[in-house]
Amino acid sequence: MPERDYPIKESMETVEKSQAESVPDWSREWLQRMELWNTPGDPQASEYGRWRARGFARAMLVIMVLQAVLFLLFFWEAVIPLSPEIRGVAQGVIAKILAGQSLALLAFYITGSLPLTVQIANLGIYLALVGATFSLGGPLSPTLPVLVLVPLLAALFSGTRWGMSWTGICIGTVAGLHMLAGLGFDFVNIMESEYSVGFNSGALCLIYLSTSLVVLAYGVLTRRLRKALARERAEFVYQADHDSLTGLKNRRRYTQELDHAFSRVGRVKQGIALIAVDLDDLKPVNDELGHAAGDAVLQLVAERLRSSLRITDSVARVGGDEFAILLEHVDSRLDIEVVVSKIQEAMLAPFTVEGHEIQMRASLGAALHPDDGTTPADLWRSADQAMYSAKREHKKGL
Repeated sequence: MPERDYPIKESMETVEKSQAESVPDWSREWLQRMELWNTPGDPQASEYGRWRARGFARAMLVIMVLQAVLFLLFFWEAVIPLSPEIRGVAQGVIAKILAGQSLALLAFYITGSLPLTVQIANLGIYLALVGATFSLGGPLSPTLPVLVLVPLLAALFSGTRWGMSWTGICIGTVAGLHMLAGLGFDFVNIMESEYSVGFNSGALCLIYLSTSLVVLAYGVLTRRLRKALARERAEFVYQADHDSLTGLKNRRRYTQELDHAFSRVGRVKQGIALIAVDLDDLKPVNDELGHAAGDAVLQLVAERLRSSLRITDSVARVGGDEFAILLEHVDSRLDIEVVVSKIQEAMLAPFTVEGHEIQMRASLGAALHPDDGTTPADLWRSADQAMYSAKREHKKGL
């Protein structure tokens, strides 16, 4: 399993905690109810969610820079030859969108919430585009079709609920403008006839380009999410099957492998053996040197046990100071004795922990199928009984 950068993780959690503390409790509860706050169980609170939030913020910064450049270009009549009225409307739309995005980034800095950031940015886009319709012909305004970007962004970064909500708002806005036009409301249209076709074509091109970028972003985010989910799923499976201290398999996984080994006995026609290992001197180490030293001894014991086994054997930590070894492809007790001798030899050398040399004694008990048991439970019980018998006699071995 890949190593995790815990210091970075802890620093990120510290930042998120400080962001949460900077928002009053009443407003944070309201934001959670509106699905605008990243609760701990939310996908947004995961590593992938943080990556997506940072990516959105960076993309917004790039877009804001491009919009600022475009805003300045509208002052350059030689580059964009427009009437003063149309130039003013275009600059007003860009300025309102920039203001909304600035507020959105400020909210992201304070709360760290991606859904809230997206809704504030969407609100700025919505108000800018709808406000321009009253100067560009109402329902015929080229800014109206661009509203499709608002529900797209909401659905992509805030979920289906907000995507559907913004879809309803945009549809209601378009219907309301058509209703006003039907009732005789006189919308101002400052666009000259020669600019009308160009503006409509430009709006369509912007829609096509923006939709393509949104779909591309969705594809990138989906691939990243699949990788993150696969990595987290593999990590969860590993943690469920392994001891967190030693990295060995845990009791649950060992029991499963023992059951599988018994199911293969009839097919492969080879024996199975269990070796139970119990450390006799771990308690004095914990009492005299502390539990950290005891944990270090357990890790060293796990390494020695692992190095003493064949590639087909399996070792697990099944208790505080207890280990279990599963031997497959065993033909006789002689095969068990060979492995036990290697373990005994590995345990003879002292363990060096925090400058102290510790001599650790272990009691071992072995059981062979089918002589000592015909079921996993019987075989395990026989190995435990042999181990406790050796422990009582203070011996290392069978």
